[in-house]
Amino acid sequence: MNLIKKIVLLLTFTVCSCSTVLTNDILFLNKPLLVDTSGMMVDYGGQLVNKRQSLFCTHWDILGEEVTFIARNGEKVKRKVVKVDRLGFDLCIITFDKDLDPKQHWFAPVADIDEETTATVFRYRERHSIVVEVQNDYYYEGMFNAEHNSFPCKPGKSIRPGDSGKGWYAMVDGKIHLIGINSYISMSLFIQEPIRAFSPEVGEIYESYLKKLKDR
Repeated sequence: MNLIKKIVLLLTFTVCSCSTVLTNDILFLNKPLLVDTSGMMVDYGGQLVNKRQSLFCTHWDILGEEVTFIARNGEKVKRKVVKVDRLGFDLCIITFDKDLDPKQHWFAPVADIDEETTATVFRYRERHSIVVEVQNDYYYEGMFNAEHNSFPCKPGKSIRPGDSGKGWYAMVDGKIHLIGINSYISMSLFIQEPIRAFSPEVGEIYESYLKKLKDR
């Protein structure tokens, strides 16, 4: 009898422990990553990748604009956009007139995802960042026939006009990486709501850009 009680208690403890682990994992996956925003332009978004350049989207006309970064110490840092290099698929790299201090601003590593990945997606101003499951190599036949990173929009987890240019971030090899930039949305014809969000394959495109620079 005592043996049976011990077995029952052991099984109960094992099941409860597993449930706790699973619950914590689920909560973790649905919690936005703590991304350092010192590398993002105020309102525009984008993401610094080195002292003088950010990855961004091409359909914002930003050339010649003065933009603002909020440094880690809280200081507002102004820079002017002096060059825009189009990399393709609505992705560009923008160059500023002066370097930014690496002690005060985060320069993100960039990754090309090769499987479905949990990502934190930033949005405009008071719109909170969202956690979504991003599909890689998603082929969309519409106004742009190409492979993109993409996720389905749902109530509360959607990209809307004004969100363009904000980054998508994921944990890759234990570090936060930039994996996308808000680009386009497809809309439902019936309810006029976003149904899918798209980003260029940032990692693949940026890697190709760096290779071309190295080969020059």
